[in-house]
Amino acid sequence: MRAVSLQAAHTDVLKPSVKELFNPLFLNTNTPWSAFICGSQGSGKSHTLGCMLEGCLSNNSKIGKLPHPLAGMVFHYTKSAGAPCEAAGVHSGNVKTTVLCSPTNLAAMKSLYRAQPGASAHLTVEPLYLESSHLNIQRMERLMAFSDNEKDPPLYMQTVRKILRGMAARINAGLGEFDYDDFSKLIDDEDFDNKQKGPLRLRLDILESFMAPSPKPKKTTGPSGGSKKGQTGSVPPPPPPKATTMATKNIFVGSPGTLTVIDLTDPFLDTDTACRLFEICLSEFLDKTDCGKVVALDEAHNYMSTSAPGADIFTEKLLHTIREQRHNGARTIISTQEPTISSKLLDLCSMTFVHRFTSPAWFATIKAHIGGTSAAAIGSEGQNRMFEEIMALKLGESLLFSPTAAIRVENDEVETMKGGRVKFKTRPRISHDAGTSVLASNSRQK
Repeated sequence: MRAVSLQAAHTDVLKPSVKELFNPLFLNTNTPWSAFICGSQGSGKSHTLGCMLEGCLSNNSKIGKLPHPLAGMVFHYTKSAGAPCEAAGVHSGNVKTTVLCSPTNLAAMKSLYRAQPGASAHLTVEPLYLESSHLNIQRMERLMAFSDNEKDPPLYMQTVRKILRGMAARINAGLGEFDYDDFSKLIDDEDFDNKQKGPLRLRLDILESFMAPSPKPKKTTGPSGGSKKGQTGSVPPPPPPKATTMATKNIFVGSPGTLTVIDLTDPFLDTDTACRLFEICLSEFLDKTDCGKVVALDEAHNYMSTSAPGADIFTEKLLHTIREQRHNGARTIISTQEPTISSKLLDLCSMTFVHRFTSPAWFATIKAHIGGTSAAAIGSEGQNRMFEEIMALKLGESLLFSPTAAIRVENDEVETMKGGRVKFKTRPRISHDAGTSVLASNSRQK
C-alpha cells in the first residue's frame, strides 16, 4: 500500500529528502464531490480540511494550477470561546477571508481572530446580520422552532403560525414579499398574556439580535427661515424615506477565491439555534453564488451530534446539497471527530478520510457504511487488521476510501480504487496552521 500526498506536486511543498517517498494524489476541484473526514482529536483531520480548502481557493503554483478558483463557506461553532475556526487560517495564503459572527459576541471574536499568528489584511471579522430578503415563511417557521411532530404546541406558537399563514397567503397572491418589520408589528398587535410573552419574547430577542438594524431616518427641514405668514404656494417637505437596512450587499454571496466563515460561537447561543441559522446561510450561499462552490463543516461533532431539531434541519439541507451537487456545483467537506454524527452523510460522501482513532464503536459505524471496510469486501480478519492499522496511524496519516478515485494508469487504462483503500499522508499547508499542538516545552508540533 503506497502513501500518497493530497495535492502536493514534486515542488516546494515537500522536502527533497521525502519527495521520492510520496506519489502525489491530486484533488479534482473542477467537478463536484463530497468528502467525510473523521478521527480523534489531534490526528490531523483539520489539517486535511485546510489543505483541501487551499486546493479549492488558492491558485498557488506550489500545489498545482487552479484556473477556476471556487467560492468557499465554512461553518463553525463551539461552546469554548477561546478556539477560532482553524480553516480561517487560509487567509495567510492570500485568500480573502471574511468571518461572520454573532453580533452580540463581535468584540470578543475580533480580538480572537486578530490575535492569531499569521493574521493579515486578507482577514476581516464582521457581524452576521440577516435582512428580510434572506427570510421567507419556511425559514421563519424554522427560526421560531416550529415542529410538525409537536402534538400540543403552546397557544402563542399557534398564534404566530396563524400570522405567518396570513403573510404567506398575501405573498402567494402577489402582494409583496416577506418583511420582518411587518411580521413584528403583527406580533405586537396580538394580545398575549404575560405567561405567553416571556417565551415568545425570548425567541424573538434571539432572532432580532441577528436582524440588520434600520438606521433612523434623517430629519427633514423646510426652506431656510421657514414660510412667512400668509405666504401661498409653499411646498411642504417630502415625507422621510422608509428606513432601509445597513447592508448594501448580500453577505452570503461568494466570489471566486474567497472564503466566508460562519462562526456562531457565542455563550448565549445554543446549538439548535446555530444550526437553524447555518441552514439559512447555506441556502443563501448555494442559491445566490454563481461560481463553483465548496462548503465545509469544521469540528461538526460540536453541533451535529446532538438530538436538537435544528441539527436535523441542517443535516437534511446537507444531504440535499450532496444529492444535488452536480446541479448546484457544490463540493462538500465534513470534518468531525465522530463518524457517528450521521450515517446518511457517511453513506453519500464520495471520499472518506479515516484518521487515527481507537473507538470500537466508531469503527463499527465505518464498517457498516463504507464498502471497502465491510466483511463482504475484506472478511472479518481483514477488518481486525484494518482496525489495528487505523489505531497505528501517525499524525497526518489517514486511510482514504474513494471507489471512483483514479489511483494509477496500467497499460493505458485508468485504474480506480473501487473497494480498496490507500494509506494517505496529507501534505504541508501553504497557509498558517491554526491547529498546531501547544506542548509543555512551549514548542508547536504539526
